Amino acid sequence: MNQSQKAFSGAQEKVMTKQYEKFLETLEGNTRQHFFNALQAISQDRFENFDMKKLVGSDLYRIRIGKRRIIFRRESSGNTVLKIESRGNVYKGL
Repeated sequence: MNQSQKAFSGAQEKVMTKQYEKFLETLEGNTRQHFFNALQAISQDRFENFDMKKLVGSDLYRIRIGKRRIIFRRESSGNTVLKIESRGNVYKGL
């Protein structure tokens, strides 16, 4: 089991697509670790250590990590990551 799969282990497990895995593999060590921690927080519904905000006029949330954003939906059955992109592109098409 690689690190990206471990980030989603637990009761609220979601399948990470190949696209997200490839994106995370391009990140450097410290940034990659921040993303893994954020993805783990999303899967465990624990956000106290992250810059998380609800998007205005939407049921979506975002976590900011530097110039990149993780967009996700909070649901009773578990949280779903929708996008991981740079801040300029992430909000397009939501």
